[in-house]
Amino acid sequence: MNILKILFLSILFSCTSVWQNEITPIEFANELFPKLLSVSKVQSSPLNKGIIETPKGIPSVIFEGVFLDRQKNLEKKICLYYTVPFREKKGELWFVEKEKNEDCVEIVESDFVLKNIDSLELVLNEKKQNDLLLIKFSHFKKNYQYDFYLTHFKTMKSFSYAAPVQLSGSLPFLRLASSDENSSQKLGNINDSFLNGSAKRCHTVNESCETVGENLCHLCRFGWYEVVDYACPQGGSKFCGQSRCGEKGQPACPAGYLVHEISPAEVCVDDSEAGFCQGELRPICNEQNILVCR
Repeated sequence: MNILKILFLSILFSCTSVWQNEITPIEFANELFPKLLSVSKVQSSPLNKGIIETPKGIPSVIFEGVFLDRQKNLEKKICLYYTVPFREKKGELWFVEKEKNEDCVEIVESDFVLKNIDSLELVLNEKKQNDLLLIKFSHFKKNYQYDFYLTHFKTMKSFSYAAPVQLSGSLPFLRLASSDENSSQKLGNINDSFLNGSAKRCHTVNESCETVGENLCHLCRFGWYEVVDYACPQGGSKFCGQSRCGEKGQPACPAGYLVHEISPAEVCVDDSEAGFCQGELRPICNEQNILVCR
């Protein structure tokens, strides 16, 4: 009897240990997102078609992206894969790093895998200023969502993005769109504009006034400017380029937080005193929690 009891406890402890050691969706995001500079291609076939159900049990490419190997100062590739659940086996999501000229079609396994995915779907919401790519999935019956704000959307298979990537229910993660192919270590082009969504974000602060990701504003080719998002002593998040604050569709010009005694909750609200605009324009809080003039 004691032997059976010991055996049962051993099995229970073993299963518990495995479950506790599994990667969580937030841990997966924390590993993937700091590496990712831009998304270059996405699978078009499953977009906006509900839960991905084929090919069952077979890995396939979700998207491929770009990251910068800072030690070697080389641009490389990230491939994101997904295996659709099949029978008793749950779905799996993982990524691998490859050389820039390597193809993501050649499947490579990884030790860093988000397992036990019940279902996953890929959704593209097309908007006037920013397209939004959503990766929605269920993990242990709990729903999660990765949000990618996109710019320069051309086809269902090629795009990049410049706004924050966000894991629903957690803090935003900063991602940057890569610049031209011959100078990936520099950010921003002369024609980039906040108005059309092409401006590259180089520094993000969150509501706790913490820096999220790296501050890369020193890489901005044509300078950088600050926007009004949170009441932080060090200021708000920053974008590469030359400021056109106060103009229609552009960020509101920052006002002194201490002068107006503005609380953090009063910063990004419509008609906020934390920012000002030209003429009859009003400061409005947009979907990225930035005051813009409209």
